[in-house]
This record gives sequence, C-alpha cells and structure tokens, in this order.
Amino acid sequence: MKQCNEKPEIIEDLGFIFPNEKSKQRRSLLKVKCPICDNVFRVSKYDYNKGRVTKCKSCAQRIAATTHGKSRHRLFKIHSDIIQRCENENNTRYKYYGGRGISICDEWHNNPLAFYEWAIKNGYDKTLTIDRINNNGNYEPSNCRWTTKEVQSRNTRIYSTNKSGYRGVSYRKDSKTFRAYITAGDGKIHLGHHKNKDVCALVYNGFIVKNKFEHTPNKITASRISELRQEGYPIEDYIPKGEQYKIYFLPASFLKQYHSQKEVA
Repeated sequence: MKQCNEKPEIIEDLGFIFPNEKSKQRRSLLKVKCPICDNVFRVSKYDYNKGRVTKCKSCAQRIAATTHGKSRHRLFKIHSDIIQRCENENNTRYKYYGGRGISICDEWHNNPLAFYEWAIKNGYDKTLTIDRINNNGNYEPSNCRWTTKEVQSRNTRIYSTNKSGYRGVSYRKDSKTFRAYITAGDGKIHLGHHKNKDVCALVYNGFIVKNKFEHTPNKITASRISELRQEGYPIEDYIPKGEQYKIYFLPASFLKQYHSQKEVA
C-alpha cells in the first residue's frame, strides 16, 4: 500500500453542522477524498488546516499495522483515547480536557510510534496509566509520567465542588470547621479539624512530605504563612524541617527567612 502525507482533496465545504445525530454542538466540517484509496470522508476544518489528517481512518489503521506491527498494543489505545478526549467534542470526557484547553503535542499526535517509544523508555508497564504532572498542562514528554491509578488520583485538579480551594481539605457543616484528610489505598486518613482552611492545607502538605507520599501539595504563599503566624497559629508544628521542605512548600526566600528566625530565637 502506498503512503501519502499530502492533504486530502477537498470535495465540499459542509459549513457548521452537527457531526452526527447525538452531537450537541455544531462543527465546521469538510468532505474530502483520501489520497490513497479515494474514499470520501468528513473531517473538521480545524484538523484539516493543521495537517492532522492525511488519509482516511481505514488507510491510517492499515498503514500503522504494516509499518510497525504494534497497532493493537495497549499503548496505541491509550494514544487514541488521549486524542479523543482532547479533540472530540462528543467525547464524554472532552469538557475536562479539550474543553479546558488541554491538547496533545504534535510529536505524539502525528506519530503514534513516537508515543510508543517514549512510553517504553520512560517506565511504561501494563499496570500503569499515563498521568500529567501539571494538571493544567498538555500531553507532552516533559509533562507526562506513568503511575498507578492510586497515585494518579492523588494528582487530580481541584474541582469546583471543593469549596476550600485546597486538596485534602473539606468543610464540615455540623462542626463548622475544616477537615484535613488524605486518600490512601481504599480509604482516607483523617488528619484533624481546624477552623482555618489554610492550616488544614499546611497539615496536609506536612503529612505527605513526612511520609514521602506522591500527592500533589497545596500552594500556600509566604505572605499567608506570615499572617497565620501573626494570628497565633503554631506554624512550626505544621511545617516539616529539612531541604525537602523547599520542594513541596514555599519559595526559597521564605525558607531562608524561616531558618534565620529560628537561629535568632
């Protein structure tokens, strides 16, 4: 079978239409002809202009199978799923990915084999899932890793339903306090109650550092820490000591200030 990287020939501009009967949003679509088999198919104008579609789906699958023989590997299903949730507006998870501006880098998008090779060289295992280190970042080599589902769940973004604005902190209406907790295994470890949500966030951070958990820490500014200290909170009881503190907590400037204060005391 011949291979071709040229853009398919445009047969008709379909304008803004619903891709199918179940679609809730119109998309700008083109009717094009596959340069390999002459099959006519539809493609979004955006993908066409970006050069992301050079052949029909059937030809793409056949070429993938004959060029590297790995098209049925789990990694290619993962690769396809990433593209779907980032670009297919009809995908049930699109609003959490493409709808938030999350995309897949061109290197991976245009070459599934490049994604496969990166995965194999960077700790892929059939028991692991792909995880974005920065939940607001894209799918690209510098922002992705392979982790267990448990670790991945610890790295999720803060959802709008979380009124505290912090990971591992929830509000209790019955006691009118904030609760600090951490998810581990199949359950939760309760870390205590405080009237101040920032203190709970510090308790959460301190626990993951002390126990070397892989959870994503909460971001708390140095100015807020100073305010809490002035309000009488025993901040030193919540902040772990040592060099690892710089990685998980505040700017190095505050760390220097903190240690200098301790030396004076």
